[in-house]
Amino acid sequence: MDNLPSIEALEAAHSFPGQFTIKLFSKSSTTFSQRVRAVVLQVTGVAGDPRLSTRSSSKGRHLCVTLEVVAASAAQVRELYRELGRLEELSLMF
Repeated sequence: MDNLPSIEALEAAHSFPGQFTIKLFSKSSTTFSQRVRAVVLQVTGVAGDPRLSTRSSSKGRHLCVTLEVVAASAAQVRELYRELGRLEELSLMF
């Protein structure tokens, strides 16, 4: 992902540590949410499942994953965006 949010912008809009939500979209995949979980564990180092919810499109061709994570810092959020952006199946993230 080339256009990562700046640390300054993240700190201006959010309090850290704190709850942060990221939405990810992909073509339907049986492994996409597991890959998202693995990235969150790698970046945050927090054991246990991050809060993820998934929703399929009406025709089942696409998947939306809503990730809710307690982010320690703006730098950690940037790292999450960077690593999640490397997922092959990812179509859109915000």
